[in-house]
Amino acid sequence: MGARKNSNGGTNMAKLNKAQSAFLEVFYGEVGWGIDDETELTKLNESLEKAKQAVKTLEEQISGFGTRKEKAAELLQWFDAGPMGATASDDDKITFLCQSLKVRKKSVSSGSSTNTAKASDEEKEALLDHLDGEGKTVGQLAASCGLESKEVSRIAKAMLADGTARKEGERRGTRYFLNVENVDDSDDTSDEE
Repeated sequence: MGARKNSNGGTNMAKLNKAQSAFLEVFYGEVGWGIDDETELTKLNESLEKAKQAVKTLEEQISGFGTRKEKAAELLQWFDAGPMGATASDDDKITFLCQSLKVRKKSVSSGSSTNTAKASDEEKEALLDHLDGEGKTVGQLAASCGLESKEVSRIAKAMLADGTARKEGERRGTRYFLNVENVDDSDDTSDEE
């Protein structure tokens, strides 16, 4: 017969025989239980409190999500009607709205999808040499070119933007192909023999 659970969900150790108790002590040692239960419990409770605070913060963000654009519109109207409204630049207005709404401007990096990706001709050539009719994933291109996946993605986006490459698929299934319609073969001397 096994150990019984007491009313608070714990095991009633008084119902175990000596061999069972000894075995459990060995087991506890093997899995690291009982070494410092109070410290572990304290850490778990601290983690729980942090998680509760994170949930509370997210709930606050969600509750204000639906009205944030209306608030921005109201503030802009108020600002424009004020003494600085007629002479303020767009940057001044953005700064005012960010401060009033307690938000920050989104940082813009060279690899963001909202900007045109940039890559040098040499970087594009490195990828062009590895593109074929079967298409390659970013991981395959990175392995064959000896570049980081992040760099390959940036270069591939630039090639899509200038038309030297095309893509098929979404997310991890995206394959990049040479866009033969837009490749300039004027410097290609391989056919001259």
